[in-house]
Amino acid sequence: MGELKPCPFCGSMAWVHNRTVFGGGLIGHRVECAGTCHAMTCWWHSDEDATENWNQRTEQTSSKELEAQVKAQPDCTWILEDDE
Repeated sequence: MGELKPCPFCGSMAWVHNRTVFGGGLIGHRVECAGTCHAMTCWWHSDEDATENWNQRTEQTSSKELEAQVKAQPDCTWILEDDE
């Protein structure tokens, strides 16, 4: 697994979170900000994919463009959470 870049939103360190997802059948991997902003990737099938996704960002990309890019990833499960 490669080295994680700092959080693009707050600059804090990040870590890989591994847990059983997808109805208990697979282990999911995502990168989460260790700071107060709690930014995270969607769930990936490997640590390497989650790390690559976290590290692939540009300063010029808007949040709507990032959301579209993540949703377009074929091996990524996007989970939308209600704010309520």
